[in-house]
Amino acid sequence: EILPMTLLLLPLALAASGWPDISVAPAPPGGGERDAAVLVGIENYANLPDITGAGVNVADWQSWLLRTRGVRPVAISRRLDGDAVDVNIREALHDAVAKVQPGGTLWVVYVGHGAPSDNNAQPMLVGADAQPSPDGIRSRSVFLSEVQQILAEGPQAHTVLVLDACFSGQGVDGRELVAERLAPARGVPDLVAPRSMTLLTATSNNQYAGLLPGTARPAFSYLLLGALRGWGDDDGDGVVTAREAGDYAAGALNLVVTGRRQEPRTSGEVDLALARGRERGPDLSALSRATSNVAPGDTAMNLGGNTDFARAAGVARA
Repeated sequence: EILPMTLLLLPLALAASGWPDISVAPAPPGGGERDAAVLVGIENYANLPDITGAGVNVADWQSWLLRTRGVRPVAISRRLDGDAVDVNIREALHDAVAKVQPGGTLWVVYVGHGAPSDNNAQPMLVGADAQPSPDGIRSRSVFLSEVQQILAEGPQAHTVLVLDACFSGQGVDGRELVAERLAPARGVPDLVAPRSMTLLTATSNNQYAGLLPGTARPAFSYLLLGALRGWGDDDGDGVVTAREAGDYAAGALNLVVTGRRQEPRTSGEVDLALARGRERGPDLSALSRATSNVAPGDTAMNLGGNTDFARAAGVARA
């Protein structure tokens, strides 16, 4: 669980970084009374690198689903940290399938590690108790194909799957999750959802899902939720589609992330209206300038799989 002091300090930390605090959900336009949701956030892995801020992001999504979207509390299944093992993730998915109503939307938000399976590079959602080896990860994870199969059993009109994870076998800092290679060729192909589902993923293949610059929280799920509050309403009609939300997150990451590339992908039912909101987003231009200013003596280079070594050499010379 998130410590109360952490919740008190987070708005101050966000204000200092220039990113808006999204812990307080906007006034409710509703529309989610028939929805159900699964929220999985794994900040503290037992044997793998932690993901700082995963629990905070999930808490913000829960607030939005409850207060803004109007989802019934009984229809939200949440699994955090040690509770987010593979068996419990499957249980939460089945629970949501049973509680979503015809015509509603089934939401799944996962903030944690992803990985390719070691034998066929199929994407997996890594459970909190996974062991630091290819077999130890595979045996404690849930294959994405299984997630999609379970979700397809529900009566919902729409399914929205948000994955703030990468499937390249890397952590949030670009380092390999385990010393042994997780797949014959690291990573999995770019994920593509069927037309009956909306899939929003944090990266393209062989990239890694990093933190929001200037903060200690995963970038993609924060930016995507901001987009649903209105930041991503590109045409100003007060409605945010999946395409608009994904494009906003991708554009923001392109502007503010330095030293690596993180390119989110949206597939499936991309024109689905996900939310109504008119909240104005942060000044990305100012945030881009702030994140590009590197003070002498504070230079750090990320040597992950997507490092631009020519740029890194230029930074080192500077």
